[in-house]
Amino acid sequence: MNDEWAQLASQFDTVAELRKDIAEQLKRSKSYSQGLQARELLTEQLLTLVDVPVSDELVNQDIARHLEGEGKTMDDPHAEEVRVESTKSFQVQMVLDAVAEKEEVRVNENELLQYLIQASQSYGMEPNEFVKIVDEQGQVPSFVAEVARRKALSVILEAAVITDSEGNKVDLAEFTKTDDGFAPENHEGHDHD
Repeated sequence: MNDEWAQLASQFDTVAELRKDIAEQLKRSKSYSQGLQARELLTEQLLTLVDVPVSDELVNQDIARHLEGEGKTMDDPHAEEVRVESTKSFQVQMVLDAVAEKEEVRVNENELLQYLIQASQSYGMEPNEFVKIVDEQGQVPSFVAEVARRKALSVILEAAVITDSEGNKVDLAEFTKTDDGFAPENHEGHDHD
């Protein structure tokens, strides 16, 4: 590889510039990966710190809806796994709703729109069509709540001290700036108020 190749193969004039850009991308990718892992561990930790009772009726409705979508019934062995995940999902949402209220988290129109665009991609839909359906079905408030939860989790992440497996402090400033909550791919029907 030489500078001439770099000019042909990339937007950079030199191999050194190309290598520097690749190194920065890898660093961002590592930060994002660490951020996702920290977010997952933090939500698990939150549930050990706070006792959040969840209505059995609410969970059962969610399980039934989930299993029905898979063509299964409540007596399916998979139901217990869904029960655990559904209960945890409700608990996390309630904790984050409380944080959002306490921290007076507000969702602006641009943040909502960005989330809806991301969510539309995870559902494989065109953004305008997705937004129209969400609006027609009266689901906008649930999406606003989900964005607020993302921001609430970001607030907690920024306040937490995150370390890697070797005990070194991890800087998640880049992660919390670009991704401030649960990713749209984790939406999967657990968008309860």
